[in-house]
Amino acid sequence: MRNTVNKHNDGINFYATFNVKANTFGKVVLSIMILILMTVFIFVVSTITKDDIREMLFPMIVIFVLILAFPVRYLLWNFFGKETLIVNAKTISFCYDYGILKTNLKTIHFDRLGTGFQIIREENDIEIGKLIFYNYRVKDNLPEVIHQTSVLLDNIDINEIDLEISNLFVNEFNDRNGFIPYSEN
Repeated sequence: MRNTVNKHNDGINFYATFNVKANTFGKVVLSIMILILMTVFIFVVSTITKDDIREMLFPMIVIFVLILAFPVRYLLWNFFGKETLIVNAKTISFCYDYGILKTNLKTIHFDRLGTGFQIIREENDIEIGKLIFYNYRVKDNLPEVIHQTSVLLDNIDINEIDLEISNLFVNEFNDRNGFIPYSEN
């Protein structure tokens, strides 16, 4: 399946929402695996005697969270997953939406922003991968990864996003230096 992206640029901020389009077969297999894990867990819990409950309460909670919470979160991501990204000339912000729960918006400041493309796989001669954001530090000008998208995108979408982000910095430069954009028409 091909993930989708909705883009919007207001001249100051670039907004993108990446939507997960997971394979139906994979969602069904994951759902069945979660049901099997829940059944096994319930069976194991039902075999514990009343005398052992006090000793086993904490380990049961930990095992329940490890076995069930992560696969359920992954299942929600495959059904409803969205990643929201906001980039401007000073910060990059992102959050994840799992349908029934949403993470807080995390904002990261950068000195100089760079982008990259990490190829994960190739489908029908189209490269698919992650968009990576780098901060080039002031003290030594070395790049450090500050964010990478969770949703895989094709190189066409990545190039369009990179161009939109580059335009933000051109607008920022023009505003800072008092340049007035003009048209040759």
